[in-house]
Amino acid sequence: MDDNGRFAHIIPLLNEILPMLTNLEHLDHNLHACIGDPPLYATLLSTLSECSFKLKKLQCFVNYDGQLLQFLRRQADLEFFNVRALSFELPDWEMPQDVLPRLKYLQTDYDFFLNVIPAPRMITHLSLCCFPTDVRDSKLDAVLQILQHQLVSLRCNRYTDRRFPIWPPSDVLAHKTMPTLRFLEVNETVAGIFLPSSRNSVGPNIALNTLVWSACWRPEPHRDVTLLDRLNRLDNVRHWAQKVLCECHSLCRFFYVERNTDQAPFVILFTLSANSELEEEEKGEKDLPLWSDN
Repeated sequence: MDDNGRFAHIIPLLNEILPMLTNLEHLDHNLHACIGDPPLYATLLSTLSECSFKLKKLQCFVNYDGQLLQFLRRQADLEFFNVRALSFELPDWEMPQDVLPRLKYLQTDYDFFLNVIPAPRMITHLSLCCFPTDVRDSKLDAVLQILQHQLVSLRCNRYTDRRFPIWPPSDVLAHKTMPTLRFLEVNETVAGIFLPSSRNSVGPNIALNTLVWSACWRPEPHRDVTLLDRLNRLDNVRHWAQKVLCECHSLCRFFYVERNTDQAPFVILFTLSANSELEEEEKGEKDLPLWSDN
């Protein structure tokens, strides 16, 4: 349930209904009404802490209340957790490692993971859905230091401002040991300039199968002239695609996606032919693989 802030009046009814749903397995309560009304959120949290259902999937906003921890401790079967913080304040507690012991799919932001969930558990699929506050990926490095040996799928965001070059998305994996990683998606807001990578960013200890680079371009018209034209952007992307497909022998697919708020995404799939020639095919958004399906 996503209320866009308009459902505050139904939360008392929700508090009555939830305890009756004893067989509930999937709960989505991204209730924006709770963001500006902590006491209202507290009533929902109190209800959840008394519910008997055993969830497998949970999507929600959270604060750092002790009742939240009590509720999560009782959800031992939870495998999918999409969680966003109600505020930007850092928590003053850390989730014990015996909480959510079967967690495999996690969608959250960098700070929530590093401050609340900094343990590998059984996490194999990770989506970091907010942009890091640093431009040098140190928070991403900190997350991967914990999970790199077990991740199968990773989706993350980057922001490249005009002071820095645009590095290939595969550079996220530079100097990493991720033997089980099969899927990588990098979503990037781009305002820099292309700079081809001079190093092998995908090493022999990574067996990547699918790479998705989704770019939202923000060039300055008077400065980044070459980035205004899609054909020029594609020329640069082709160089990256061929380089990474040749370097990483396990890599079969390189998806390039251009996103614009008022247009459907533009999707190109790059592959290598039997004689190592770069091939490309225009695709639709429905053809894009998902981080949670790999």
